Amino acid sequence: MAAPLKNLEINQIILDIAAEMDAFQVNDLKLRQLGRAIEKQWESKSISPAEFHMVKGFLAAAKHDRASAISAVKNALQLAPRDSVIQANALSVFAIFCCVYDAIELMERMLTDHPDDKSSLTHIIVHACDFIQYQLASRALKRYDNLSSQAVSEVGPRRSLLMSAPKMAEEHNFTDSDIADLIQTAVEAVRGEGCEVFRTSRTHIRDGSLIYNLHVDADTMVCAHLNFDIADALVEKFEDTKNGFITISCRPFNDMKTMRPLEKETI
Repeated sequence: MAAPLKNLEINQIILDIAAEMDAFQVNDLKLRQLGRAIEKQWESKSISPAEFHMVKGFLAAAKHDRASAISAVKNALQLAPRDSVIQANALSVFAIFCCVYDAIELMERMLTDHPDDKSSLTHIIVHACDFIQYQLASRALKRYDNLSSQAVSEVGPRRSLLMSAPKMAEEHNFTDSDIADLIQTAVEAVRGEGCEVFRTSRTHIRDGSLIYNLHVDADTMVCAHLNFDIADALVEKFEDTKNGFITISCRPFNDMKTMRPLEKETI
């Protein structure tokens, strides 16, 4: 969920990079071409230093290079710490690699910096729901509703989820922090085995529980082993893994091509 920049050429580059990410196959030639286009914008001084690093972060994300992507967007945030567009795009990169702690810290900052900006609030609501941070999302939604009674497409479908969130939290005895710790531990277990999370999805079950899918660049057999590693890591670290509410599992990244829209959970 990228936020638009004023520079139309840069916007098109971002859209092209996003299209490459959604193609589920890295096109090295196309990404090199987009990289050269970014450099030309930089050389012609058509792009600010913060924008340059932010777009470089998206380009690295398309190459599944987490270290370079996160470093680039953090540089962008350092150069323009209160820029709402830079913040929103950095948040998207954090979400791609499931950097849950970085994402939560940034969303809290966005809520403080831009409490009356509907675009920033929309990004917070969408990504907070993606990270199962329902209390944070509810705070942003309350701010959003104070500004407008109209539910935009990105926010509207999440209302029913957030309306039921307090009941879910009470029934299963969890906080935003509990879920963030579980997700972070699972992600660290995956990275510890030399694999990388590249996108997440959620599958909601009718009983109110959910499966939180970590999509990795690996086949089904590797994912099966990673699921055992995740389970071991969670049991070792937590007395209560909240498995009555959330199950965290790995799935091949390419599975996203065949998943039903509801299963991808774009609620």
